[in-house]
Amino acid sequence: MTNTFKRAATAAAMLMLSSTAILAQELPKTMVWTSYDVGSAGYAEASAIADAFGKEFGTRIRIQPSGSGIGRLQPLLQGKADYAFLATEAFFLSEGAYDFAKPDWGTA
Repeated sequence: MTNTFKRAATAAAMLMLSSTAILAQELPKTMVWTSYDVGSAGYAEASAIADAFGKEFGTRIRIQPSGSGIGRLQPLLQGKADYAFLATEAFFLSEGAYDFAKPDWGTA
């Protein structure tokens, strides 16, 4: 066995052991997610996932729809939402481009 293979096997074993600790954590009883507008594929996807979480874990999820990237990110960054279903706006925010090229978003 080469040293590279031994290191990779050790790393994989450590990840597998640490993943059981992640699975043992409980989900919160309620969550708020931001999503695309009602009627969009993104909203339908978020609704289906929220329904599955409710059935499997008893978690209640409120989906807050928005038609703009700012409307989906603002509640997340303000701590009013737990998760956000995002697409290109995540990239534009990190690059400070388009709607996010303003001092309010940390870019100039």
